[in-house]
Amino acid sequence: MNQFIVVFREPISDSSYANNALIADTFQLSDSALLVRSTLDSPRHVRTLFQMSGEETDPKLGVVLKLEGSYAGYDEDPLWDWLSQAHVSYSA
Repeated sequence: MNQFIVVFREPISDSSYANNALIADTFQLSDSALLVRSTLDSPRHVRTLFQMSGEETDPKLGVVLKLEGSYAGYDEDPLWDWLSQAHVSYSA
């Protein structure tokens, strides 16, 4: 299972992604950022799943980054619990 962070420029108002079979789990970081656990293997595929087309008229602008094995920061326990549930080895 792969983990990604999806950061939108604007707050997320569309939650249709939540019922997509390609997304195993999400963790809402803020109103414009999600952690995503998926069977998809590339940020490009996740971007397509979230319908980030890149067109000038597209309201869904942002970035998708794949979490590859290390992270650091400060947050409440639920975030670290979510990250630790990955099927790959991550260390804080």
